[in-house]
Amino acid sequence: MAPHATAIIPLLFLSTTPTFGAGGSTHFQIADRSRSYVDRASYPDLHRLIRRDYPKIYRHASYFPDWGYAVPGAGDFGEEAHWPPFQYAAMDHLIDHYPEPWSEHAEKLFTFIAGLTCHGEADDAWHFGDTAFLRVATDEDQPIDGAWRTDIEVGCDMFVQVEKRWWFLEHANWWVPVDDLLLIYADLGHTEVAAEQIELGVSLLHTAIALEDMFAWSLYLPFKLRLPWSNANYLDWWDGGVRNDAELSALRMQELWDYKAGDPSSSEPRTDTGTMWRHPRARLPMLAAELVRDGILSPLVRREAGALIVGPLVIIDSTELERRMGEM
Repeated sequence: MAPHATAIIPLLFLSTTPTFGAGGSTHFQIADRSRSYVDRASYPDLHRLIRRDYPKIYRHASYFPDWGYAVPGAGDFGEEAHWPPFQYAAMDHLIDHYPEPWSEHAEKLFTFIAGLTCHGEADDAWHFGDTAFLRVATDEDQPIDGAWRTDIEVGCDMFVQVEKRWWFLEHANWWVPVDDLLLIYADLGHTEVAAEQIELGVSLLHTAIALEDMFAWSLYLPFKLRLPWSNANYLDWWDGGVRNDAELSALRMQELWDYKAGDPSSSEPRTDTGTMWRHPRARLPMLAAELVRDGILSPLVRREAGALIVGPLVIIDSTELERRMGEM
């Protein structure tokens, strides 16, 4: 890509329509932090899977529930993956199809499901309630420059990238158990979900994260100036900030492990605030959809033992990418 291409990106993001939902890099940061809050003494195998053996699968899965937002007709399928009914259906699928001792694939599948719960728990805390981070951030930062919540979501991704994750390449290969996911959706009555839809959706999430990798440094300062309260509080706000989201996610993962072990108290029905929520389409995946559709960017995807391996990203036309960004 031309070295000066990133200079035009802030104009693109600061003029978008509102969207909601913590972004990819923020979810990754929550996932990485949540591993430290798991009770290692009581859950040594859970701790091993998400921290030592498959941390990348756990991290990448923490963004997966947004897969449907940029895929026509798939928004509700992605939304469903956010919340406990889907996650416990996934656990039932794991228990029914993969008896212990677990194979490597089964361990990866559990780790992936744990990532889904991390996403849902984070979204629930981030959004809902009078003191939730996003609600307070909107009140605090909107009067400064008319900031929409979409600015806060994208801005927090840039804060995370520059302040906490600048050494990461978030768009390294992603593992997605597509065959299992199709069976889980079918168990819930969604036989119409297709592997090609999931492949497209995950490819667009992967591309969106790559855009954050590439452009975070040029976006960081404009968002920091525009959203001072959000920048000062996104990590440590007590209700729905990154640290609180990570703590809550660790507790949910421990519930999943108890459910796997047959603890009846962990299988009680849950009605989270977010189960009634429907997110509008997320901005970065929608941007990724446009760039992939028009042949400007392309993630590489292959099948491997019932899973998708997504990555790395290929920039096909850097000149057109720069031109397109300048027009938007």
